Amino acid sequence: MFWTIILFAVGCIGMVWAIYFAVQKSSLDNIWSSAIIALIAFGFVTFMVSPVDIGYGKVSEKAEPYTKRLEEGEPYQVLASAKDGEDLIVVVKKDSRIPGEVRVIRVKGPNPPQHFTLVNGEPVAIVPPVPPITLSHPLGKK
Repeated sequence: MFWTIILFAVGCIGMVWAIYFAVQKSSLDNIWSSAIIALIAFGFVTFMVSPVDIGYGKVSEKAEPYTKRLEEGEPYQVLASAKDGEDLIVVVKKDSRIPGEVRVIRVKGPNPPQHFTLVNGEPVAIVPPVPPITLSHPLGKK
């Protein structure tokens, strides 16, 4: 997220800079061509390069420790897993009660438990989090 914001800011500055210098030359054709080139460069950097650089949409080619993409002490649920050679690709989601991002990580070793947390970088089974109770009517009224 941090690098996306940085690249977005650099792209905006570059676009303004290109348009400013095009305006200095006072040619309407030059302004539009510079603006189009700046927009293409901005779009390429922001939407093509930044997601790859920060790791979104990509599974590592080498096995990583769990702590590379997951935080210790947080509850996770395994949504799916698949063997890929000697490695295991695991799709996990944080506590299922809270909408959040799904993370994919390539690890070595056995399948983690269905519900787990990380302790010293290793998955440890936990009791599944209980879904919140919702009342169908306000307290005291029936």
